[in-house]
Amino acid sequence: MQFGKTKKVDVLIFVFIMLAAGSVALLLGKDANWDLRNYHYYNGYAFLTGRLDYDIAPAQLQTYLNPLLDVFVYLGIKYLPAKVFGFILGAIHGIGIWLVYKLTRLVTRGYLVKSSVLIAILAAVTAFLGAGWFSELGNTMGDNIVGIFVLSALLLVLSCPSPITLSDGKRALIGAGFLMGVGTGLKLVAGVYFAGFFISIAFLMDKPQIVRQYAVLSASFAAGIAVSIGFWMIKLWVKFQNPLFPFYNKIFKSPFFEPTNFHDYRFFPKSLAQQLFYPMFFVKEPTLVSENVFRDFRFPVLYVVIILFLLWSTYRFLLNRNQMLEDSVNDKHVTYFLLSFTAISYVGWQMMFSIYRYVIPLELLTPVVIIAVLSFVLKSSKQSIRIASGMFFFLIITVRPIDWGKHSWHNRDAWNNNYFSLNASAPLTKFEHTTILMSGEKPTSFVIPFFPKSTRFVRMGSYLTWPSDNKGMGIEIDKAIHESKSLKFFLTESSEAEAAKAHNVYVDLNSCDSFAPSMGDEFLLCDASKGK
Repeated sequence: MQFGKTKKVDVLIFVFIMLAAGSVALLLGKDANWDLRNYHYYNGYAFLTGRLDYDIAPAQLQTYLNPLLDVFVYLGIKYLPAKVFGFILGAIHGIGIWLVYKLTRLVTRGYLVKSSVLIAILAAVTAFLGAGWFSELGNTMGDNIVGIFVLSALLLVLSCPSPITLSDGKRALIGAGFLMGVGTGLKLVAGVYFAGFFISIAFLMDKPQIVRQYAVLSASFAAGIAVSIGFWMIKLWVKFQNPLFPFYNKIFKSPFFEPTNFHDYRFFPKSLAQQLFYPMFFVKEPTLVSENVFRDFRFPVLYVVIILFLLWSTYRFLLNRNQMLEDSVNDKHVTYFLLSFTAISYVGWQMMFSIYRYVIPLELLTPVVIIAVLSFVLKSSKQSIRIASGMFFFLIITVRPIDWGKHSWHNRDAWNNNYFSLNASAPLTKFEHTTILMSGEKPTSFVIPFFPKSTRFVRMGSYLTWPSDNKGMGIEIDKAIHESKSLKFFLTESSEAEAAKAHNVYVDLNSCDSFAPSMGDEFLLCDASKGK
């Protein structure tokens, strides 16, 4: 196959992946996940309308996350037909699958072109059907977007001749560092992938220039951070004296939150055995790493492949070191880089989060790593393709994606253009200049953009704010209540009204009006009054 024809095939596959991803996103149905209802829609609206200094934590802790991705979500939902937005979001996510295809083509460039294309397509299909990635196709959580930035950075450096020099690879290092920085700024969990990238890229660098190369990489990463989250860090520092508020408050000691480093401890390994072999445990009990069940064997398979590779490498090293290094068909530096990046990033993920959806970049990369290792060990492209194909087919037929909440496309109301099916703009105009109090941990902030801009929302009880808090946020909440001209209380269940008592507010449960959007619970708006 000639180069020109290969390029045309790659373009056709790119177009096909975009169309397929967008179309499947529509078939899966309209996104209705918890995070969308809790903060993705609200945060975009709040940023564009300058509500950081007006509302108080209506989207709970997530109110203060970087809103840039959420601006896209808000604008797409508000101004585009629902199906158009769903298709566009799915097509964008498809870029991650295209990157898997291109990375596989790179690690199999020693194959016949036809063989390389076919195994790359199969790797892309395997990535497409990953339990995490597929579950977030057309979803607003942002983890698939993080995968795009991470895999793009890998593609840039792996496209350079090895070892990378400043004369030939400076632009690639700048681009990769910048992409990693932007990805991390948009979603801080991507920081674990930069750590893996930063350490592992030494396998690809020209050793006499390594210090200068690391300087270039670090500077470009910092530039990416500055562009994507610098403005938000400044806002949080000015308001809360913590640029990452409410995270890492044990370091920054903002008076608005407890002096602790917030962590979600639910999903961390519970024993030494789990710490060492966590994929073997969560493949049998997926709720160890996810709120919802799923099944995907790719990480146990990858674990076994890496362990066997380490045993094989040790054996070959002891048997004949020189022979091991000289008879490798594939570039050993590429294989070492991918293995090191995967291992270090995985360890970072497990230590920092252990939440499955945060490992989607590695889920995408798994087929690439498998074929890279097989190609390095077996030397025969036919053998590598046979074994990899068997593994990929096994992963495809056994997968069960996570369900984050979708409105089925079979429901004719699922893709109506009123995304949240909330037609309450007219009656809600009567709440001009009203302060609406909220409590509880249910996702309700998506209704806020439907209220008048002068309506203020204050959440007095959640996992960020506590009714008993008499400092920091508690003082701000009391001040907002004192300044209010009219008070209402927003309820999803009557027990939430208990939080009001701690702030000397009384809720009249006999005065409540209800409205029920299609996403979430029935909502009540009740009269509230300040105590004397």
